[in-house]
Amino acid sequence: MSGGAFALGNLLLAHALTVSAYGHFALMVAILIITSNMGPLGLDQLLLRSQKRLGGRYLAPIILSSALIALAGAWIAGRLYGVVPAAAIAIACASLMFALLRTAACALRRHGVAIIAIFCDTAADWGLLCVGIAALAGWIVDEEQAALALAGFGGIAAIAAYSVTLRRERTMASDTAPLHFAEAFPLLGIIAAGAVLVQAERLLIPPLLSLEDLATFAVLTSVAIAPFRVLSAGIVASLTPQLRKIHDIDGQRKLLMHEIRIFAALAAISTIIVCVIAPPFADIFTQGRYVVGIGLCLAACVNGTVKILQAVPRAVATGIGTAGDLHRVNLSMWLCVLGTVIGALACAHWGLSALVLGAALGSGIATLPSIAMVRKKLARPGTPAAGGDISAAPGLPPSAAPR
Repeated sequence: MSGGAFALGNLLLAHALTVSAYGHFALMVAILIITSNMGPLGLDQLLLRSQKRLGGRYLAPIILSSALIALAGAWIAGRLYGVVPAAAIAIACASLMFALLRTAACALRRHGVAIIAIFCDTAADWGLLCVGIAALAGWIVDEEQAALALAGFGGIAAIAAYSVTLRRERTMASDTAPLHFAEAFPLLGIIAAGAVLVQAERLLIPPLLSLEDLATFAVLTSVAIAPFRVLSAGIVASLTPQLRKIHDIDGQRKLLMHEIRIFAALAAISTIIVCVIAPPFADIFTQGRYVVGIGLCLAACVNGTVKILQAVPRAVATGIGTAGDLHRVNLSMWLCVLGTVIGALACAHWGLSALVLGAALGSGIATLPSIAMVRKKLARPGTPAAGGDISAAPGLPPSAAPR
């Protein structure tokens, strides 16, 4: 549902704002997603693996690091992308609020408060939908107001979330052991790589093409790429727990092939639906402001299919991988970021469709080592499953799936 809120909010903003304003806001959202994921430095995810109480002593470094990273993001937005200072500061405030909400989500999960935790984790998506509705009503007319509204939503949500979170945390015995940042950094690497990988095209399009192309790509994300991101998240959510229940390699391999066939069929169906529906839908919904042609849709579908492919090693490593497997997947994700950049740079000369396709191909090629790791891990039939106990591994937390 939160993915639908994100997509609908984007489309409402594309309908209501000018192309320039929407392009700037789409860029700020990309920076917000990256900085809010990185802000806690992995200490938020460490809450899921420890009994440390989320009090002032634990929360202070999270607030400090999140604020500094948010300000760094604001500086990048203003310096490199020409975002006006007021909007950049507003998006930095929003980044801090959503970083704190992600931290609250992790604390609430260990108390079993799943519904509130899910809201905290996806608050940015719902905030974007609220901003889109406000823009449609005429209350928001530019990127500054949109950024301020998103920051305001984040602030209200953070106050409400911490009124519940801190009350729950007071029931826990205080853990006086010092913070070990070395435990958090592997988690940060996975989270940061995932966030950058998802948002890489948004950061590359303005300098390589134009702000108008970025606005078109943001619309494309909502009408074409979004279904594939849902499938990508779905394959991790589906495969990981099932793999943990199976203790022989033959069974794990059969399960993996079964799931791959299902998701391949869903990706093919999604491609057909996107190519048929997305062009007229984008044209009607944005009143002809954005042209999403068949070529661009096909490039987006290739991009989305690569994201599904990349989810397979992540699911296998999280489900049955050793700590070494998880570190290799972490490295592979950063290689995918590099491949995305190289592919985009190589193909940008031929326009937006070529850039999206080149980024996907570059990222896909960089995924091959992790695919080889999965094949090697499941290559020996009839033997006990390697890495079935991953209690010592950092794992991929539920909230490490940035939009």
